[in-house]
Amino acid sequence: MRVILRDRDFWLGATAMALFCAGMAVPEAEGAEPYVAIGPTGFMPSNTNQDDIEARSTIQPGAEIGVGARLTPWFTADARFNWRQVDIHGYGEQSADGDWNTVSLTLGGRFNLPVDGPLSWFYVGGGAGPAVELVDGSNGSKDGQPRQGTNVELAYELRAGVRVPVGDRVFVDFGYSYFATTGITEGHGPNVALGWSW
Repeated sequence: MRVILRDRDFWLGATAMALFCAGMAVPEAEGAEPYVAIGPTGFMPSNTNQDDIEARSTIQPGAEIGVGARLTPWFTADARFNWRQVDIHGYGEQSADGDWNTVSLTLGGRFNLPVDGPLSWFYVGGGAGPAVELVDGSNGSKDGQPRQGTNVELAYELRAGVRVPVGDRVFVDFGYSYFATTGITEGHGPNVALGWSW
């Protein structure tokens, strides 16, 4: 399978990790707020044609679990466990009907912009970490061989959104993210997460 530009992947991943390290270097603020959040995501593949595999260019399902802590008024460190699925089929002379699943763990952070009113803050951030891509096209073939496999890749993401409190400790995140790996996964989409801080 074709690999997207690794130079770009390297620098985006390195930038995300540098932001995370810079935030961790800041002394912890009094009353840091750990949290956990879980929710569904939508994923629209950007690279719909990869090595005779075509992704269906519609919103695909996903989910994520995030844990983190607001270390300063302006920086939150976090870790996210993500799952995304993309339907695929062959084109040209090849045939396939299956999907690829990407499971990743990204470490990163986000910069918070506190606001007055019903919103807690706007945020922008990102992260990077390992990902596993599981391609299952066993209903089709390439050169007589089943189209399937497992790849370990580097994942990275950029995201932005708003946090809305719905109680003293409960909140809802509304965001939008760009997600890619050094393999075949690349796309963007919305996410909603219900969280609890303590």
